[in-house]
Amino acid sequence: MAGIEVKVTCVLQAGNRDVKAVLMREQPKVESERRDRQRFRVNAPVSMLIDGQSVWGVTRDMSNRGLYFYVASVEDLRCGQILDLTVELPPELTLSTGCQIRCAGRIVRIEKTPADLIGVAAEILDYSIMKSATSSK
Repeated sequence: MAGIEVKVTCVLQAGNRDVKAVLMREQPKVESERRDRQRFRVNAPVSMLIDGQSVWGVTRDMSNRGLYFYVASVEDLRCGQILDLTVELPPELTLSTGCQIRCAGRIVRIEKTPADLIGVAAEILDYSIMKSATSSK
């Protein structure tokens, strides 16, 4: 397969909590998958705390051991960095009320995307499930 096709239907803007993005990717088939956990395609809002400021993004996929998400250009991200993350899962995904997952994560990979976003792969070190997501409306 040639390259990866990325379609952006909404643009992320740093500091704007209400912006949602849906990115669709065609990925080449991988004969030997290194991951031992199933990943789920989840487009959900995610925030990370960097130097006391929240930076918003959107997840591409998640498992119980890691997640991949997109953010607008952010300086000071580096592999090995520990992040405080909060993922908001909507009721459509939980089949109940929405909830927040609070995670401590370590960045394992950073990629620039053709859509001028930053892709971040993070290992989940610890997490807790909050009762319900806060409404943005």
